[in-house]
Amino acid sequence: MATKKLYTIYDNGQSIGEYSSLEAAELLHLPCATISSYASSGAKALGRYTFVVASELVFCTDPLFAEWDKVRKQILTTGR
Repeated sequence: MATKKLYTIYDNGQSIGEYSSLEAAELLHLPCATISSYASSGAKALGRYTFVVASELVFCTDPLFAEWDKVRKQILTTGR
């Protein structure tokens, strides 16, 4: 099942909106992967931005898609 997380971004404690990690990365000029890391650790990005997971959106509940996604991830992590 594919999910997409939305993060609430706070600028010195003031909410500036909900964004996907890609949107937040573009907005703040940060690498996309760091958004999730900052949200997990609670650390401040650039000394002022904090991130909280607002929601997770589920894209597909088809069992065939879930199996395909599982195999795809296995291939990506183990290599060929």
